[in-house]
Amino acid sequence: MQTEGRARLRVLSYADLVDDPLLRRAIELDGFEEGRHKEVLSNLVQAYGIPLAPEPEYLVRAIRNGPLW
Repeated sequence: MQTEGRARLRVLSYADLVDDPLLRRAIELDGFEEGRHKEVLSNLVQAYGIPLAPEPEYLVRAIRNGPLW
């Protein structure tokens, strides 16, 4: 779940840097989908009774100084 949570944050953080409104909206929708993947996977894991470690707090880092990955 952490991978999807971090991906959502990275995508949405990048969208903040995009000037073109249509492109920004498309990137924001992709970030929304990453969050949805996290929800779906969480439900699947819970349905199978698989224990997960608590998720860390997701922090936004400035990406103007370089990529997050």
